[in-house]
Amino acid sequence: FMYSLWIYRTSLPTSTQERWFGTAASDGTERIDIFSNANTDNIAFYSLEGGAVRGDVRITGIGIGVWHCLHFTRQGNVYKAYHNGELKGTNTGSATLADYGADTDRRTHIGAAEHWDSGHAILDGKIALAKISGTAPSAEQIKKMYNDEKYLFQENAAATIAGTSDAVTALAYDEDTELLHVGSSWGRSVFQGLNRVEYSTDVVTTAISASNGLVAEE
Repeated sequence: FMYSLWIYRTSLPTSTQERWFGTAASDGTERIDIFSNANTDNIAFYSLEGGAVRGDVRITGIGIGVWHCLHFTRQGNVYKAYHNGELKGTNTGSATLADYGADTDRRTHIGAAEHWDSGHAILDGKIALAKISGTAPSAEQIKKMYNDEKYLFQENAAATIAGTSDAVTALAYDEDTELLHVGSSWGRSVFQGLNRVEYSTDVVTTAISASNGLVAEE
């Protein structure tokens, strides 16, 4: 499986652990968790089964005041941690998490402690694009996800269809320029990956055709 998210840390936790993202049973004995230790610039990813740690991998020294992309995967018993698309830590666990899978009262938490752990701090920062996957992506896929998403966190980033209508009327992908043209009743938005790079106010009602930089629309 995979847990991934973007985080922005305003400060380091000073009194107790700071929970970021995870899933846990009501008594806390079975859980998958991403957190920061008090007074420590680290991000930990670990699993607990029967109250015992079964896997634990950590990233240290990432800093505050900037957005970070984090991916954590478990495949077999191998736990991996990625920071900004790069593998930063690997550790081998010791269990199949069968007890965790059998729990029926698990809850997922984002940005705060789960229901069993109200004493831990709410994060001092921001979270975006939190995702859980039932499979573990490859290193190449994680690198691509980071490179696709990083443009969303630049100043004045544009990631939505331009104008007053979000109803898509036509799509065309230009394989030569690798640009996606998205039409609406307001106009046409042009995307490079997830980033909108330009737009026009020409209404698109039926179709778009794009090839080698030439665009026809109606």
